[in-house]
Amino acid sequence: MAEDQSLNSESSFGSDLAGKPISPELEKLIAGLSVLQKEEWNARINRDKELVTLSDSDGEDYLKMQVGLLFEGLPHELRRQAEELCQDLYKRRPAFNNAEIYRYIRIFVKTLRRAYLDPRVYLQAFNRRYIEEKLFDYIAEVISRDDVFDEDLSGVARIHIDMRGLFALNELAGREMGNKALIRFIDMIKLGTTTEWLHSLGFEIITSAEHRDQFGVLVFGKTSLRPYIAEIISRYILEAESINCRDLIGLAHPAVLEKIKLMGFGGYIAKDETFHLSANVGVCLFAEVVEHAKFELSDGASYATVIQGLKARMFTIADKRVRVNQSEQRERLEKENPLRALLYSRMDHDLIELESSLIQKERQLKALEKQIERNAILPEEN
Repeated sequence: MAEDQSLNSESSFGSDLAGKPISPELEKLIAGLSVLQKEEWNARINRDKELVTLSDSDGEDYLKMQVGLLFEGLPHELRRQAEELCQDLYKRRPAFNNAEIYRYIRIFVKTLRRAYLDPRVYLQAFNRRYIEEKLFDYIAEVISRDDVFDEDLSGVARIHIDMRGLFALNELAGREMGNKALIRFIDMIKLGTTTEWLHSLGFEIITSAEHRDQFGVLVFGKTSLRPYIAEIISRYILEAESINCRDLIGLAHPAVLEKIKLMGFGGYIAKDETFHLSANVGVCLFAEVVEHAKFELSDGASYATVIQGLKARMFTIADKRVRVNQSEQRERLEKENPLRALLYSRMDHDLIELESSLIQKERQLKALEKQIERNAILPEEN
């Protein structure tokens, strides 16, 4: 009770403590907090210095120059959206001054980058969320046509591409080399001969980096993709295998050879053996899933819900076909090139999950053994 009274008494917060020194421990704590506070203030000042500030006296040319710097590295699709905002804000003068226009554009561009770009800046790629939204737009465009035929429905496709060999490259040569391989792989998808070929057929192509070694391609056009599916798959695989990795890793290097042996390969490796990437590819057409809309509509679902369900089906089917393609290639390579089959198996998702689970189980077992050893009680001799 006495403790409660002291906590509620006015003297705990009042004049009785005025002028009295604080304890050395509390003084040290406050000093530490003060240092942290100053560091935070300095960091905030430096961040503010890095942000460009504009005024009406700077003029429109300076404003446009700074806005142009904001757009650097922004993909064309997102840049177009930002430019539309710029034009709208320019028209609203004098309601908005230069400083306000710049601030709004900077926030908008920052939001676009966070929402629609893969966080791995070095890939300069859209993320899966952007692909999903563009797929929604493409489906809406097809459905809105006066007459819809199979070639319209089969002119929209989701392609899922898994990069093969990344995890082995990370283990054998390090993550820096793995990141360089990722850049070359997505450049192949964005700018390679397969994409150029699809462009020549009249299709729009949007690529995405989605998760670790997984990538996506969205294809849209006014003609059917059905005749080209098998060729699309084979082209992407062959193009991935042709990516030059000689400067990233040398399989004949003694340290690399030792790691390959630890991975379980006991065969002969030729001195001129080179490391190759590859790909697993799965394709799904919108035409394959559109019939399922009748089941959604029969339940009274909204338009957005129906389209969301169809998009999800396209992604799921493409993902499953990647796994089928993966199994087919694994069986072929185990006969033709056991070394490549082993290296590619290091990135197979099912094996990675299994290996991760086994490592965790092994740690748990060791921890349990130690606990048993600590708690062991030897029986007393009679």
